[in-house]
Amino acid sequence: MAKPVLFSLSVCFLVLFQGSLAQLSRSRSRSEEYSRRQNECQFDNLQALEPDTRIQAEAGLIESWDPDHEQFQCAGVAVVRRTIEPNGLHLPSYTNTPQLIYIVRGRGILGTVFPGCAETFEESQRGVQGRSARPEDRHQKLRHFREGDIIAIPAGVAYWTYNNGDQQLVSVTLLDTSNVENQLDQNPRRFYLAGKPEDEFDPQQQQHQQYQEQQGRDPSRRRRSSENKYNIFRGLNTRFIEEAFNVDSETARRIQGQNDNRNNIIKVKGRLDLVSPLMRSSQERKREGRWEEEREREERWEEEREREQRERERDWRSRRGDYDNGLEETFCSMRLKENIGDPSRADIFTPQAGRISTVNSFNLPILRHLRLSAERGVLYN
Repeated sequence: MAKPVLFSLSVCFLVLFQGSLAQLSRSRSRSEEYSRRQNECQFDNLQALEPDTRIQAEAGLIESWDPDHEQFQCAGVAVVRRTIEPNGLHLPSYTNTPQLIYIVRGRGILGTVFPGCAETFEESQRGVQGRSARPEDRHQKLRHFREGDIIAIPAGVAYWTYNNGDQQLVSVTLLDTSNVENQLDQNPRRFYLAGKPEDEFDPQQQQHQQYQEQQGRDPSRRRRSSENKYNIFRGLNTRFIEEAFNVDSETARRIQGQNDNRNNIIKVKGRLDLVSPLMRSSQERKREGRWEEEREREERWEEEREREQRERERDWRSRRGDYDNGLEETFCSMRLKENIGDPSRADIFTPQAGRISTVNSFNLPILRHLRLSAERGVLYN
């Protein structure tokens, strides 16, 4: 009996020893890889780069930089710049990485869909001829943003942006491809939920556009016959979409982006009318012609709510320390934006030199989960 027991113990020790060696080997390889990257990522100066890819859409322009460039590889990020025309809508999409979006110019509306969070904005229509009321519009919380805002989007969260202003909306998006939340490879990947979009980081897009321009063709009409690979619903059967969303066949084909050549940013017919606090019925707004006044009221109301929420967050941290309470501090209710363009919010200011504004987990707690921060500097002449 002693020999089998000793043999079993020997096998256990051998397995534990091998597992420890494997774990030590993995830790050592990660450390060596980190050291190697640190040694490689040493530059005497940074280069100012022009975009490598340009996608002309119906209502805007998308420009991106090559993520394989050594500067972006060392930083572990990818960068995109979007220009959305007034009344333009960037189609809903999500990425494999967390994102930080900086609003360079303009203002607009951000809609997000957090998995597991309830649809909290709902408008009901009165029943007609004895029929029960049905929801006319249901969606999650809307957020108004303006110039100077930093917007944080976690990985896997679908969102869309709409330009409700009277000038171009310009934003710069940073995708943290080296973030631990990225469960895919180090390539930036965007998955659309509508339309017939094109890949933002495909260098062949730029080459094809230059070829079309040389041939005297309209570059915005390129690749109309190509396969729609970036709309996730394109690979599903149309009948399955009809049953899942309870829509007709025509709507299902629209969801799949069939015969849609408007690319990633589309023009909204009329105005995008959505349920939001302090907003009256669309008929009343149209009758009175007070779109601008209603929009300004909404923005002031949302800024006041964010100010109150920041005060509650500071009060919570002062009383309980830097701990999550597990109930209120969830992705469903967390703030997603903070303004770093307002001079009155500068962290460092010198009248002769300029100012620096920062956003981190202290003034935008969601960044603690994303492990990101941002800083903006303005130099005076």
